[in-house]
Amino acid sequence: MAKLQIVGKDDQTMAIVEHELSALTKHFEDIHFFRGRPGYIGTTIAEDTTILVYDAKEVNKYMQAFVKEARRANYEGPIVILGKIPETVNIETYLDDDGIVFIEKPYEVKDLVGIVWKYLTMMKVKQRQFRRYEVREKAIIETYNSDYKADTTIHDISKGGMRVIGDHIALKAGDLLRIHFNFDQIQKERVMSAKVVWVKKKDDNTQEAGLQFVSQKAVYQYLLNYALN
Repeated sequence: MAKLQIVGKDDQTMAIVEHELSALTKHFEDIHFFRGRPGYIGTTIAEDTTILVYDAKEVNKYMQAFVKEARRANYEGPIVILGKIPETVNIETYLDDDGIVFIEKPYEVKDLVGIVWKYLTMMKVKQRQFRRYEVREKAIIETYNSDYKADTTIHDISKGGMRVIGDHIALKAGDLLRIHFNFDQIQKERVMSAKVVWVKKKDDNTQEAGLQFVSQKAVYQYLLNYALN
C-alpha cells in the first residue's frame, strides 16, 4: 500500500492536486490519499507515508523549517514541493536534501504525475531491497572531519542505513560518520561509513539519528570538499 500525504493551506487546491494524482491508481492498485496542514507536519505525518506533496503558492523561507520538521518526525521519503519559484530563490542550494523535488507553478499535470510515479516505482524496489531489522546493538561513531567520538545503540538496520540513539547530541544532518559495530550473531567487527540524514532530540536528553550508508567514493569527495573549504 502506498500513502500519499498532501499538505497545504488551501483545501480547494489540495483537492485539485489529489484529483491530478488519482491518475496513478491506473498503475498502482493500492494508493491512499490523505491531507494535512504544513504547520502540524511533525505530529500529523504518518510513519508509513510513502510520498509527501507540499502544495504552496510559492517557495519561501518557511519551506526549510517544514522539511526539517518532517525529517525530525522520522519521515525519510521524498518531498515534492509545488509552488512558484521567485527569482531570488536558488533551489540548488536552498535545501541540503537530495530527497526534495521542486515543481514550479504553473506546471503540467503529466510532470507531477510522472515524478510521483517514478518515486512510487523506486519505493517499491527499495522496500524489497532495504528491509529493516530491529536490533539493540552497541556501536561507536566517529566524525570524519573532527576528533568527535561517542557511544550509541543501533535500533534498526537495513542494507541502506540504520537508526541510532545515544548521548551524541553534537551530531547534525549532513555529518559524515565512521561506525564501528560488532553484532553478537556475527562476532566480527564491522566498520561502515554513513551520512546523518536527520536528527531528533529525545525527552531524556539523548539524540536519535537516521543514517544512510555511503560509498568510499562519497567519503573521499566529502573530505576533498572539506579540505578545499
